[in-house]
Amino acid sequence: MPSADCAAASTRPAGSRSVRLPPEHCLYYRDGDAFCPATRARIIEAARYAIALRFHPGAPILGRSRDVEAFLRLELAPRDWQSFAALLLDRQRRLVAFVELFRGTLDHVCVPTREVLREVMTSNAASVIFARNEPCGCASPTPADKETSARLARALRLIDVPVLDYLVIGTRTTSLRARGLL
Repeated sequence: MPSADCAAASTRPAGSRSVRLPPEHCLYYRDGDAFCPATRARIIEAARYAIALRFHPGAPILGRSRDVEAFLRLELAPRDWQSFAALLLDRQRRLVAFVELFRGTLDHVCVPTREVLREVMTSNAASVIFARNEPCGCASPTPADKETSARLARALRLIDVPVLDYLVIGTRTTSLRARGLL
C-alpha cells in the first residue's frame, strides 16, 4: 500500500502555484511493490544522506573544495538565521567533526574566540575551516567576517592550528582565503 507521500508529486516552492510535474520529470522511490513520486523533502533528505556518506568522521574532504562547499551549502544555506560553523580536521585533513558553534539572528552572529578555542582543543583538531551562512543570500564578506577571521586565525596560530579557510555561504560561496583576506 503506497504511503501518503505517493499522493504528493513534486511541486514548486511554497508561495508559488503548485504544479504537478509530468511523470518523466519526477524522481521516484520504492514503497513496497509500488513506485511513488518523491516529495521535495524526500529528495533533499536523500541528497543530505548521500553527501553525509562522504563527510563522516575520518573521511577525506579536502580533495575537492566543491564537495566542501556543497556540504556546507546543504547544511547552512536553508537556515533563516546566521549560523557560524566549523569543519574540524585531523593532521591528514580528514573530518573530525562538523560543528555549528553559534546561532545568531537574521543579521548577526556573535563568535566568542574563547568558545571556538575550547571546541578546537576539545576535538583535538589539527586544522579548521570556518563557515558562516547569510540568510539574505549575499555572500560578500562583511567587515565583521574579516575581523572575526583575523582574530580566530591569530588565536589559533598560538596553539599551532591553522585556519584553512573562512567561507561565507549565500546564493554562492565566497572564500576569504581565495580573496587574500585570510
